[in-house]
Amino acid sequence: MTATCTKLMIIRHAEKPDKLAGISGVTEAGETDRDDLTVRGWQRAGALVHFFNPATPVGPTPGLAVPGAIFATSPNGDSPSKRPLHTVSPLAADLGLRVRTDFTVHQENDLIAAALRAAKTVLVCWHHERIAKLAAPLGITIAPWPDDVFDRVLLFDAAGAGWSTGTLRQHLLPGDA
Repeated sequence: MTATCTKLMIIRHAEKPDKLAGISGVTEAGETDRDDLTVRGWQRAGALVHFFNPATPVGPTPGLAVPGAIFATSPNGDSPSKRPLHTVSPLAADLGLRVRTDFTVHQENDLIAAALRAAKTVLVCWHHERIAKLAAPLGITIAPWPDDVFDRVLLFDAAGAGWSTGTLRQHLLPGDA
């Protein structure tokens, strides 16, 4: 596989409903939807615009880069969640990009192959329990993503024949670690 990608950034979708806590998912129009983001999730989605594409001469946070391609899980029958798509849609709109939703859960190898050909810098938004499957085709093993963490960015930078890895916290919303 010929890779043009030199930086791959992976995030989990923003905050999801929590039935036990009484927190519902809502559409962008405010209608209840169990497969969508919570109000806090929509806030994070909006804040990610300036996190990955800041309107300052300094540029993105060190370690980040403005994505040239954005991928998210395709909502389908196996996984109807719109959360990954809606997490990155505001950023994609700001950058004039289309979110690529060509791949579903369980197609992580195909997604990574496409991402590595898509652009120099790629952002992927995925379901947390499957993110380790995204690192595997790169020859990297990562720990399972914690259930309650929504503010992490995994960084993969091309380094010779392999990849160097790192992690950043977003620090976008109150309570972010």
